[in-house]
Amino acid sequence: MPTIQANGCDFYYELEGEGPDLVFIHGEIHGLEYWEHQIPEFARDHRCFAYNRRGHAKTASTNYGFSLVNQTRDLAHLIDHFGMKRPVLIAVAFGTTIAANYAIQYPDRVKGVVLAAWSEMHDAMQYFQRWEKYNHARRMCSKAGAGMRWYRCCGTRAARPSTASFRWIRHCARR
Repeated sequence: MPTIQANGCDFYYELEGEGPDLVFIHGEIHGLEYWEHQIPEFARDHRCFAYNRRGHAKTASTNYGFSLVNQTRDLAHLIDHFGMKRPVLIAVAFGTTIAANYAIQYPDRVKGVVLAAWSEMHDAMQYFQRWEKYNHARRMCSKAGAGMRWYRCCGTRAARPSTASFRWIRHCARR
C-alpha cells in the first residue's frame, strides 16, 4: 500500500503513467476509487496522481487539518513531493474547492483546472473575485508567456462522470 507522509499525515495514493501531470482530487464522500475508470485511460499518455484526502479510506484520520486551508496545504506538499510541474487539477465535489484554492494561491504552478459537480457553486463568486482582486493569473501569464486555463466541466448526479466529459478533459489537458 503506497503512502506518503505530507503535512503531518500519511496519505494513501496511486501514481500511474508517464507524461504531463494530472492530479485527481475526490469529493467529501468519495475516495480515489472514484477515478478508477478514468486513471487507466489517462495513464496511457499522462502521469496520473490520485490520493485519498485526509481521513478518507486508507489515508490516516488526524485530530486536526480538515480546513480548506490545510487541505490545500496537503495538496501543495503532495505535488511538491512528486515533483509535478504545472499539473492539470481534476476535481469533483468538495475536491473542486481545494483545487480552486490551490490554483488561486499558486497560479504559476497550475496548467489548468477541471471542476466537476461543484456543489459549492453558491460560493464560487468569492473565488473568482479573489482571483480578479489579486490578478495572479494575468500577472503570471504575462511573465510565463503561457497562461493557466480554467476548465469547467458540468457535473451531474450520476455515480461516475460521463465518458464524454472525460474525453473533453483529455482534449483540454493536451493543450
